[in-house]
Amino acid sequence: MAWDESAIPPYVDRASPVRGTVSSNSKSDLDSAKTEPEEETVKQKPRGRSLPPFTCPFCDRQFRENRALKCHKRCHTKPTQCTEAGCEARFATSRDMRRHLATSHQKESVSMSCPACGTHFSRADNLQRHVRKYHKTGS
Repeated sequence: MAWDESAIPPYVDRASPVRGTVSSNSKSDLDSAKTEPEEETVKQKPRGRSLPPFTCPFCDRQFRENRALKCHKRCHTKPTQCTEAGCEARFATSRDMRRHLATSHQKESVSMSCPACGTHFSRADNLQRHVRKYHKTGS
């Protein structure tokens, strides 16, 4: 029986090798397959998971659910624009924009400095990441 290429979903890698084959669907073949050694049965099962069906058109990253793809696409389209006059910055989420407003458009700038080297940061999470990365303690 020939394999119908049109039956392969578009997200399946056609270049990957097929692992294991089944010769026919006759009852006698299926009955004999039950008595074959365990390793033969394992050979016939495909290994690994199938590729996720939703692919990002911008970067080809793949997702199992369409809602995850929609969320990811915002990273590329950046639909939210900064509300400050004259600022052209765009963001994937309104949360990212609020963080930008708090750090870039404040009347009084808040600056935190690294206690080890004096580098300044406008956000506490960036200071914490800097300390973990560059000033690790031996604990």
